[in-house]
Amino acid sequence: MLVATSTTTASMSNSTTTTTTATTSWVGRRIDVDGHTATVRYHGAIAGKPGSWLGVEWDDPQRGRHSGTFAGVAYFSARCPGAGSFVAASKPGIDPGRSFLAALHEKYLDGAPTADSTLVLGSSDGAVTVETVGWDKIRRKQSRLESLREVGLAGMRIAVAAAASDMPDVSDVSDRDTKTDANANADAVGRQIARLCASMVDLDLSRNLLASWSDLARLAHYLPRVETLRLSANRMALPSAVSSDGAVHQAALEPAGAFSRVRQVTLMSTMMSWPEIQCIEPWFTALEELHVGFNHIASIPAPVTGFANLRVLNLESNGLADWTDLVHLGSLPQLASLNVSNNQLANVLPNTPGSFASLRSISLSDNRLASWADVHALNTYPALAEIRLKRNPIAEAPSASNAGMGRLVTLIARVARVTSVNGSPVSARDRYNAELYYLSECGKARSTLSAAEFAATHPRYAELCGIYGEPEAIPVALTSNALKDRLLTVRFESAAAGPGAGSSDGGDGGGGSGKVMEKKLPGTIKVRAVRALVARLFGGAAGSTRLVWVASKGKAERVEELDDDMRELSYYGIASGDTVRVTSA
Repeated sequence: MLVATSTTTASMSNSTTTTTTATTSWVGRRIDVDGHTATVRYHGAIAGKPGSWLGVEWDDPQRGRHSGTFAGVAYFSARCPGAGSFVAASKPGIDPGRSFLAALHEKYLDGAPTADSTLVLGSSDGAVTVETVGWDKIRRKQSRLESLREVGLAGMRIAVAAAASDMPDVSDVSDRDTKTDANANADAVGRQIARLCASMVDLDLSRNLLASWSDLARLAHYLPRVETLRLSANRMALPSAVSSDGAVHQAALEPAGAFSRVRQVTLMSTMMSWPEIQCIEPWFTALEELHVGFNHIASIPAPVTGFANLRVLNLESNGLADWTDLVHLGSLPQLASLNVSNNQLANVLPNTPGSFASLRSISLSDNRLASWADVHALNTYPALAEIRLKRNPIAEAPSASNAGMGRLVTLIARVARVTSVNGSPVSARDRYNAELYYLSECGKARSTLSAAEFAATHPRYAELCGIYGEPEAIPVALTSNALKDRLLTVRFESAAAGPGAGSSDGGDGGGGSGKVMEKKLPGTIKVRAVRALVARLFGGAAGSTRLVWVASKGKAERVEELDDDMRELSYYGIASGDTVRVTSA
């Protein structure tokens, strides 16, 4: 039945708040207490306390004082430890909620000015009067509920589809005597909802007081066009039944097929476990997008069945710590996007053949991945093109090969085929540059790691060598910070005095050979200092010395005069083993 008839709630008009008479058990109901929502877990007496009490589990655990145990007696068990407390059943301000129809009327029909006027916002101390220009136009558009496609009723304290007090307002019932028939009443209310929401495709019921999936199904039955349901921060119980032996088991959802057209469901902060999510899967045969973050899901037991059309699965901010739980999702045939950010994952396991065949995007940000092996494992997922790895140890820890832009570049090079990293597109040029840079880094690391360590640390090295060729060996002077490794061994040769000694043709300065000496010099030494050194080694005045650099054997022949006293040797490209011939100017 669609209409709520429990004596737990008193009559309610379309825009007023209900009050409780508390003549039946409240257990399982959702309530609002002074603006804070909770689920009633116990109703009755408390030892040593007069009156009737409600044991509640607050949606906000910070409001709780215990988990259901008081003075050594366990009255109930809160699903979230520490979220429970007791509230006197007679306490003013306990609101058991209202109907969908009442909230719909208040939000879209009763609450706004009917014409352009003024509106006072804020308290008496800081009130501001604003002019509502154009509000009448908006009001007329919103009042045509039959044409609205998106309806937002978040935080409207909705507990049921309709209450008995909604019945007098149902205009499509011609014979008021039929209101004595509960089934006729339910059908009439359902027709009213179906008429008002004829165009609705997106419905937001987040942060309401819905207590069961059965209540929601009775509402959804009259909303056949709805494809998106936003149900975050509700606490809905699965339908249950008691068998002949007293065992409680899950019952079939009535009415059947209520959610058969729904494609997207948001169930954030609903405290649903994965087995409970698996239980509702048969109701959503067209489901393509499911958001179940912030639910304290710590495991995903096997087998994961159904979800034949599911493309997007959001599991962010849960308690998942073992990749084997995610392995159970590999059988979902259409799964293209998986969000497991802000969990406790410490590793990524290589994919098994046939699993995650359609997975294109994965978000692993804010986890505990600390090894490049976890990054390399992503290469085993055949369709993966988009990854997010922000705020993981492997992405944040500074190192020689992982600093600044080097982090992003190295990540691009280590994961083949990706076209987006941390939200940034990766072009063909980006990949080309990243892989060449990474290949050069591999060349530096080869001499510092054993063959086995190198293969484990850089598994793409052979593949990249096949594409670009092996990197050239890099001189120690370019990679070492030790001064001894950065010194250049330069051979100074004094040309013998003779007819060609003063030649300025750039040749070898004469036919004879004079004194030869080798010196180790930093590449940063300036030519002026080299002239002074040569004057001390070979005698003579520094200003009358001519220096001619001759490249060492094995290089393309090059002869160049060092004629700029303010330049460093490195400017000319002098390398260890090169010769500097000394002649008179």
